[in-house]
Amino acid sequence: MALPKYASNPDQAAKDRTEGGKPVAKVCAVCGVDFIAYGFGKGKRRYCSERCYKDARRNQGRDLYYKDTDRSLAKARRSNLKARLKRFGLTVEDYQSMLAAQAGGCAICGGQCKTGRILAIDHDHVTGRVRGLLCGNCNKGIGQFEDTPSLLRLAAAYLERTV
Repeated sequence: MALPKYASNPDQAAKDRTEGGKPVAKVCAVCGVDFIAYGFGKGKRRYCSERCYKDARRNQGRDLYYKDTDRSLAKARRSNLKARLKRFGLTVEDYQSMLAAQAGGCAICGGQCKTGRILAIDHDHVTGRVRGLLCGNCNKGIGQFEDTPSLLRLAAAYLERTV
């Protein structure tokens, strides 16, 4: 018995014939190739090959994420903010009031994060007390100086001497 034109392997063709479904002409949802769907659960087959099926499944998560990027990013930022606030025992209202007290920017440079992220919650690593909100660069800078004011003063004096 000859294989149908759509069958890429003999085992699949034999399985299709035994399922008893009616052949249906379809267009692959991934590559756009015309193919014959035979059997396969009441004509629900949308892909011409396993490769197209896997490509569709791999891209499905990305498509859902990027479907509404602005809303997805805003939701991610809100949940990230809530997780950070919970870590320091703060509420969203506390964060908003701190941000307003700092004129909406970093406590040191007055700017926003260059990456577009929310301002970091600066805290004392010994006591855990929240000091303010910092942009990423200022937060990393203070961290590199181990939160030591004397080191920061020495660094400032060095810069003033050499500039």
